[in-house]
Amino acid sequence: MMRALVRIKIADSPIRDAYPILLPEGELEDYTTEPNLIAVEEVDGGVAAVFAAVRSVMLREPVPTEELPEEALKSLGSYDEIIGIRHIRNEAVDVVMVSSKSPYVTVRVDYPSGMHRDVAEAAQERIREEIATLVQKDRLTAPVNLFPLINEMYKARAEGTVVELAFGTTTASLKHERMRRHAACLREETYHKGGKAALKAPIEPYKLSIVWKIPITDGFSTPELGLYSTAATAASANPILTDAVIRKCMGESDYIHVESRIEHFISALKKKAHR
Repeated sequence: MMRALVRIKIADSPIRDAYPILLPEGELEDYTTEPNLIAVEEVDGGVAAVFAAVRSVMLREPVPTEELPEEALKSLGSYDEIIGIRHIRNEAVDVVMVSSKSPYVTVRVDYPSGMHRDVAEAAQERIREEIATLVQKDRLTAPVNLFPLINEMYKARAEGTVVELAFGTTTASLKHERMRRHAACLREETYHKGGKAALKAPIEPYKLSIVWKIPITDGFSTPELGLYSTAATAASANPILTDAVIRKCMGESDYIHVESRIEHFISALKKKAHR
């Protein structure tokens, strides 16, 4: 797949010529949500196929009441705050990473705050179809099931800091817990530990956010991994989760660290299954 990607000839376009700079919203009229290949870069130990597409982000903003006409204020007089919603068209940059150091191909979709998850999932599917067309073979047909990682990473007490957890219990209740301070871990939080101790069987996590504290020159970076499933999926006979959310990276090294931890737990589960 690496060789096929490197041989691709990329068509000239303003969005390609501007790369790695993003085009402003006013210059995106000629582009759609379909991915456009704008670069194929040979990186350390692999090849990165870079795609650009136009996607909308929903921005919620408070509306200053002093800017509204008097007639509008009369009809809104009973409200303490007014929120306006804007849909902004942005250039999204997605990357398909094929590495000689990893057995997995990763599809990294640009997923800014304010974008719906189903939009990101649709973007992944479009990129898979585009890659199949470009290399003349669909090689992204076997996504890895990440659902088992939720419980495995939660149970690994030395693995990062758990800042969000949703789970079911043997008493048929659902719990969703968040930590206000990222320095504190839910695994060790008093209320969480007390609730677990009162149960006769282990909890069944289906949503997890975990943060790592990585030393940098002037402090720490705190990349965060989100594995987000649902209670309905968890209750199925074979729960499946094929995407993860990685945020708050200060650089590529943070992203690679999170990916390496995902791969570590995938490998550990495979070894456990073959014993």
